[in-house]
Amino acid sequence: MNHGLRNYLKIMAIYRKNTESNPIDVKPIGRRLMSRIISRIIEFAKFASAIIKDVYIYTFFKDNVSLMAAAISFYAVLSIIPLLLVFVSVAGYILNSSEKAFDDVTKFLLAIIPSSTTSIIAFLEDFMRKKEVFGALGIIGLIWAASRIFAAVENSVNAVWKVEDGRPFWKSKILSMILVPISILTLILSLMLTAIYAFASQRPVPIINISLSEIGLLSKMIQIVLPVIVSMVLFTLIYKFMPYRYVPLLSAIVGAFFAAVFWEVAKILFDVYISNYTDYSKVYGSFGTLVVAVFWIYYSAFILLLGAEIGWAFDERRKQSEFLNLFKNFD
Repeated sequence: MNHGLRNYLKIMAIYRKNTESNPIDVKPIGRRLMSRIISRIIEFAKFASAIIKDVYIYTFFKDNVSLMAAAISFYAVLSIIPLLLVFVSVAGYILNSSEKAFDDVTKFLLAIIPSSTTSIIAFLEDFMRKKEVFGALGIIGLIWAASRIFAAVENSVNAVWKVEDGRPFWKSKILSMILVPISILTLILSLMLTAIYAFASQRPVPIINISLSEIGLLSKMIQIVLPVIVSMVLFTLIYKFMPYRYVPLLSAIVGAFFAAVFWEVAKILFDVYISNYTDYSKVYGSFGTLVVAVFWIYYSAFILLLGAEIGWAFDERRKQSEFLNLFKNFD
């Protein structure tokens, strides 16, 4: 018999003898494992409750998020027309479909500002015909006007992240102007993804040779997840780069995730509330749809800042918690 095989058989015989005389008791191992799992659950519960407490205190009492959301809403109303003009121009050049972009903007304006739609649409039509006259300087001017909303967002996010001294004016303005085309490109990307989804729902997808509408569950999941992903990307960019201080990527992503989910849920609840429980036209007349739009802008701004508060609270608490030690290098 081979010498190596003989040694192997001896070792196995000794192992069997030892295990038979001293069997391994798995109960203590199971108890230790269960104890560790319970300990982790308790630690996570403490971590989550501390974050919820911080978010509640700072959102409603210390940071006055409701007032900051109102300020953002005010500047959003002032910036919306320049932003739409830039969107029409950029969409026209990128998608080579200025008329389609203009139609989308027109429908949007008809829905929210009926009292002044005629003059605004006339101005937009003139802009569409003479956009070459505006040239680069005209686009820059519109971006400058539209950037006011991002300046308001920057100031509010700095307050949430406890930044005492913000950026110099010129740095803040450059950042705000950069974010205008980025937000527009994100919106265009969202529209393109929606169009691709609509196309795939009506026609067979080449690889699987069936349309998404035939796969009910998958189609429903895409409808829910796709807007959340697009919103989450935009929120992450805002939380990561807006504050005038270092923001860990993980903290920005956590805040962006909750903001995106809250925003999608708020859209559903807001639509149900407006459709079934409130008729603003009886009180505000032709301004009813405008009031609804302003309320929605306010809720969106509030959710934006709430997500920032969650990201800040998560960042502060994870420095003190052993539960997230494995994420400490994820910056």
